[in-house]
Amino acid sequence: MKFRLFLFPVFILSAVLLSLIHKSNEPVLDVKVEIEETVYEYEPADNGAGPMWCHGNTCIVRSGDNVVVSGLETLKNVEPLHNTRWMLFERTDIGWELLQKDEKGRTREPCPLGLMNNRKILLSANPTLTEPGSYNGLAEPQILQFDIEDLHTTYETLMPVWDGAPEFTEHSYRSFVVDSPANELIQHILANIFS
Repeated sequence: MKFRLFLFPVFILSAVLLSLIHKSNEPVLDVKVEIEETVYEYEPADNGAGPMWCHGNTCIVRSGDNVVVSGLETLKNVEPLHNTRWMLFERTDIGWELLQKDEKGRTREPCPLGLMNNRKILLSANPTLTEPGSYNGLAEPQILQFDIEDLHTTYETLMPVWDGAPEFTEHSYRSFVVDSPANELIQHILANIFS
């Protein structure tokens, strides 16, 4: 069974804030669907997660006319839990184009995106450190930085520096927040330690 991931309208935070501070009874925010289309088709990974598993974070960013989406590719003949890889798509004049995808890492969950004021796109990844066939194990959270002006080229891997040596896994809960005007990010990870 295949599922389709649809791109729904993204509402700008400033418009929401304006509606909250608007003094009159007239609505400021007029919500309408402008487009609904298939970004990519997803094959279920049967690992407990799916493309929208990170519903507290966004997998869609926009800068001007550039709209970029992260997705999940389910790996064939790879057992769960670490049986997906991230993909990066951009909306072009002719539709959605796959720009890049992870060619070697394996993960369990989707990879949220953030957009910096300097037009750098950040992708929060959590690749496993386990061998193929391992059900669960340690992971290495990282941030991948892409240049929105040239999304086809390589990206820079940013490794967070942690106090001590936390044992992150595929079940470590990640939260990813970008303060675009300040070009800063917060990566919060709660490590689940299983004994």
